Amino acid sequence: MANISTRIRKLEALACPSTPMERFLRALNEASAKLTGKGAKQIAHDDPAFDLVLNDLQESFVRKLSDADLESLTTDLERIAFAGS
Repeated sequence: MANISTRIRKLEALACPSTPMERFLRALNEASAKLTGKGAKQIAHDDPAFDLVLNDLQESFVRKLSDADLESLTTDLERIAFAGS
């Protein structure tokens, strides 16, 4: 079943290009599941676990982004972070 799920995700990625934010969220959930066994929403209020996941993302995801994708992701995250201000 997991093999089928992986294949479906790969096909979806090929079928429609995803935005940097969509790729980031997918990577966030994958890193969270890999490192903690829980989804990102489940560890959102667990600072040590969330920091561990974010550090992993810095190494495995963010560094591989193009300048344009990094700028797009940064803009989207800033909108989310400062939306309530």
